[in-house]
Amino acid sequence: MKIQKCYIENFGNLSNFSYDFDEKINIFEEKNGYGKSTLCAFIKVMFYGLQGVKARNINENERKMYLPWQGGNFGGYLDFITEQKSYRIQRYFGETAKGDSFSLIDLSTGETSGDFTENIGEELFGIDVNGFEKCTYYTALSAEKSVPSSILSKLFDDSDNVNALDNAIKRLEKREKQYQSARSGEIFDIKNKLVLLQNDEVKLKERIKQADELKKSLNSLKAQKKELEAKLEVVRKDITASSKSDAQNAIVTEKIKHHSMLVQKANDSKDALDNILKKYKNGLPNEEKISEIASMVERIKQANSTEFKTKGFVLPIVFAVLSLVLLIVLFAVKSIFIYSIIAFVLMAIISTILFVVTNSSNKKANQFLAEKENLNNEIKSEFSSIFVTPDDDFDDNIKTLNKDFYEYQAEKKKYDEYSAQANEYYKAEKLGEKGESVTKSSSDELAIKEKQILKSINDISYQGISLKKDLENISSFEEKLLEIRREITVNEERLKLAQENYNAIVIAKELIINSNKNLSYKYKEKINNNFVENLNLVFDNCEAFLDDKFEVKITKLGQLREANRFSSGQRTAIELALRFSIIDAIFEKEKPFIVLDDIFNNLDDETFKTVTEKLKNSSKNIQIIYFTCSKSRVF
Repeated sequence: MKIQKCYIENFGNLSNFSYDFDEKINIFEEKNGYGKSTLCAFIKVMFYGLQGVKARNINENERKMYLPWQGGNFGGYLDFITEQKSYRIQRYFGETAKGDSFSLIDLSTGETSGDFTENIGEELFGIDVNGFEKCTYYTALSAEKSVPSSILSKLFDDSDNVNALDNAIKRLEKREKQYQSARSGEIFDIKNKLVLLQNDEVKLKERIKQADELKKSLNSLKAQKKELEAKLEVVRKDITASSKSDAQNAIVTEKIKHHSMLVQKANDSKDALDNILKKYKNGLPNEEKISEIASMVERIKQANSTEFKTKGFVLPIVFAVLSLVLLIVLFAVKSIFIYSIIAFVLMAIISTILFVVTNSSNKKANQFLAEKENLNNEIKSEFSSIFVTPDDDFDDNIKTLNKDFYEYQAEKKKYDEYSAQANEYYKAEKLGEKGESVTKSSSDELAIKEKQILKSINDISYQGISLKKDLENISSFEEKLLEIRREITVNEERLKLAQENYNAIVIAKELIINSNKNLSYKYKEKINNNFVENLNLVFDNCEAFLDDKFEVKITKLGQLREANRFSSGQRTAIELALRFSIIDAIFEKEKPFIVLDDIFNNLDDETFKTVTEKLKNSSKNIQIIYFTCSKSRVF
């Protein structure tokens, strides 16, 4: 095929530009900034559309790169001819892909053609844009690319296998990244979570270690409080002694002591009640509930003392066998027929009755055992719902319930009586008013000392409350520590599974890549011979090979050496030889054009002459479009 003409309305720095192409060699020798690379890109874009439109880097985003400098309609058209028809590709582009338009015109009729879609490059050449850039479109950037799967597919005539392998590798690589990405993979996330959990575990362990220190501090505060209370008692005795001259104050003091005694007894009873209730989850059960549970315990004891065993069917079977034997005798001895019949019937009836009785007895025994088990579980459930830590012995639990119930009733009665007596005594004696008069009648020094001691006792009490709360929090920390350890175990299992899956994916990908290599080895010989022939234009009688990725290796000084070990000029010649070999292999009938964008900068004069002679000869079958900025590189 040949390009006949192009018109650029606006594309990069080119505007209102047109050019009629020669069918053999087209040389654009212009200064830097003219727009040679832009025209080169326009030819590619007409067949394949804009590439990299989602990339942020302007060098990778062709929409940003070639947005018209002067504004206006973004695009143009390109005319080309094949063995069958002449066409015009017309493309215009918007700020986004939604604004892009494509049309194909049959130049023989002037009508819109449906022979190709907007994917005309792939449909016409049978390769994608990456294949195009590694085949007929030779620029400095495209030289660095490896042979893509679309060329391999077309070359091998086995696109299904090549694409399937390529897609499988891509899917595995995607899944591999999901597991093992630098900052967002599943394995990375699990490891991070494990680190956080392990840090929390260390912190909680440190907090739990503080419990002993807190207990020591609490005991120290209790000792200080006890010492201060003793001092307070001495001060109050001194206050009482100092007011002995006042008989009224003495009487009031005694009454206050009596009231304090009643309050203390009420508090002692309250402490006893609280100690009893600590054993129970939801408070002490009432007498009716205790009686009900005791009755259940008594029933289980009776059940335990009753023996129920299932019986075997030996006796019924014996009678059944005897009846059968008798039946046989009945037929053998006819003289006692009547007696045998009677005996057989009796034996059969007895056997049946024994079967029924034994089966009924076994059913009762099984039912009894099931009811016994249900009752036992019900009693355990009752005790578990009542006690904080129930005893395994049912009798001990009942004894504890009865003992605590009657003790609770007795202490409750005491508490109510002492509280009522203290309140009534306080009101009757008007201790609120009289207490103030006693305080006022005490000496100022003793009163100040008493206040100081009371303040210290209150401060210690507040500190004690704070320490108790910290100890309670530590108790909750222990629960949190268990929960964190469970989470650590779960995430360690998740990490193990994720790593196993990741390793499996790596192995699968390696197997598929090896399969892909095998496919490449099978078919690359199609271009190897032609490549060596083209390469001998630069390397005389060289021995060259293509590896599984179609990377070039050339024998030099007895060793195979990669292409990147040679000079820049030699690498250019190698790349050009590879491209012509690929073109010859995948386009056996109609050859496409080839675009060369200023690629001969590093060639010496002799190599340049050899390569350009090859291009001139090739122009008989392939249209050459060549861009350069130097007269010395014009041929």
